[in-house]
Amino acid sequence: RLEGGELDVDGLAAFASIFVSDKGANRFSDRDLDFQIKAGPVSAGGLTADMVDTALRLRKGLLEIDRLSVGGLAGTSISATGRIKDFPESPTGKLDASVVAVDLKPLVDVAAQHYPDNELLKGLAARVAAYPQLLQDARIDLVTSAADNGDGTIGLAMSAQGKAGGSAFSASLSGKGKADQLAEAPLALTFNARSPDAAALLALYGLPALPLGMLGEATTDISAKGSLSGGLATDFSLAADDFKAEFQGTVADTPQQGVSAKGKVSLEGSDIEPWLMTTGVGLPGMGTGTSASLAADADFGSGLLVLSGLNGAINEAAVSGDVNVDVKDGMPHLAGALALDELDLDPTAVALFGDQSFLAGKGGWPTAPFSQKSSLPFTADLDLTTG
Repeated sequence: RLEGGELDVDGLAAFASIFVSDKGANRFSDRDLDFQIKAGPVSAGGLTADMVDTALRLRKGLLEIDRLSVGGLAGTSISATGRIKDFPESPTGKLDASVVAVDLKPLVDVAAQHYPDNELLKGLAARVAAYPQLLQDARIDLVTSAADNGDGTIGLAMSAQGKAGGSAFSASLSGKGKADQLAEAPLALTFNARSPDAAALLALYGLPALPLGMLGEATTDISAKGSLSGGLATDFSLAADDFKAEFQGTVADTPQQGVSAKGKVSLEGSDIEPWLMTTGVGLPGMGTGTSASLAADADFGSGLLVLSGLNGAINEAAVSGDVNVDVKDGMPHLAGALALDELDLDPTAVALFGDQSFLAGKGGWPTAPFSQKSSLPFTADLDLTTG
């Protein structure tokens, strides 16, 4: 039984060397060990915990974690139990853990700062910065297991469920492969969440989201199967009352192109204006409701989204065509061609030239100069055909 004060990574390494040699061998493989360790603060990997309390048993390569408690890790508490075989040479086994925090944002921020090349942490930190309540009042329960398949590969399974930011979620991941060939490893994952405010789910997916309370409850579901390099067959949906967005296709992540996706997308909504407002998009003429039913073949890669065979209706007026979407000068840019059953020029003109440009002056004609900048939240180079 050991109790101590401050401990850093060098101290941890020195302590671990008592039990594990520099070649990864267990120095006490022929003996049974029971030990309890309590110390704090403990620093490792750029992170500092106020307290670490453990109770471990080592039996001929079998490590049993009766208690692992980490407190004050950027405001987060972690507890875990587990059973690990073939320790430390080829560890496999099962670990149960719980993570509790008033807000996970400080932990995410610290981790992202110390691991700047981790895209997952970087993306999560950006989302929490844009929507601070995303990870508040968090509790996450995790179960992980790893098994040697006997063919040089390791089978991995993970599941998680909990609540964060008012949203309840569950997720699972399973796969098998070699540690140095993760991109080629076959895997399957699922994720589903339910939130009383759909804005939280928009924020989770990296979209701008204002907590206006206009959307109500929403659910999201993702399932994917395949490999990162070869592509994941993916189904995605985001659904709320009288609203649904879906994607069915393939998602891949390669060093050459980064994240890419190809498949069919669709959008159905009896009124999409609350969704536009929640994402910070305002258009002239909004306020009377806008229904939409659209579908297209989508191809995304290297920052460019290509929507081919776009067809459907907006406010029951038919729309069809092909549109490319990318970002120019920090704003979405639309290019392509659209055929419209009808086009109301009034809101378009107001967006381009400004409200004041259409107010009659003393002589009956407008006297205010045209606005120097469009109020539209995007730029466009579109060929439009109407009638």
